[in-house]
Amino acid sequence: MPKTFRQNMGWVGALLDEYQKAIEEYQAVLRSLSPQQFTAIADPVTQDKGCVSVQSVTNHILLSGYGYLYMIAKQFGDLPYERKKQVDVSGIETACAELDALLQHSDERLTPKVNITDEEIVNNIIKSPWGQTFDIDQLLEHAVMHIIRHRRQIEIFKTRLQ
Repeated sequence: MPKTFRQNMGWVGALLDEYQKAIEEYQAVLRSLSPQQFTAIADPVTQDKGCVSVQSVTNHILLSGYGYLYMIAKQFGDLPYERKKQVDVSGIETACAELDALLQHSDERLTPKVNITDEEIVNNIIKSPWGQTFDIDQLLEHAVMHIIRHRRQIEIFKTRLQ
């Protein structure tokens, strides 16, 4: 099947295309797991409760994705905006459906930003809850890499759980 790209969306389209690719690759890894591997404790020594199992990492990815959208909405005055704080990762297919919903919601929230100028990008600095600062472009690049880094983590978990 030929690859399709979001058209006439500039930087927003590019980042959404890469976000979609990262999500699809993550979903492919999820679907390669058994239900037991999805829920099993893969890292019993980590201090990060969001990274003990594939299930908990997936929950973390989803809530982070909604968090990034909330930070953007807050910065650009797109309020009121209700941040999603709970997702269904009870199984692999429900988690994949939640990832699809995150991508759809991201598309809906970010498409109106296609005409933001470079000046608006660099003059709107977003301070994250963990203390790092981003412009919207950097934050969305971080969102893409966040999924990619955790996909790699899940691939490592898979080898541990076999």
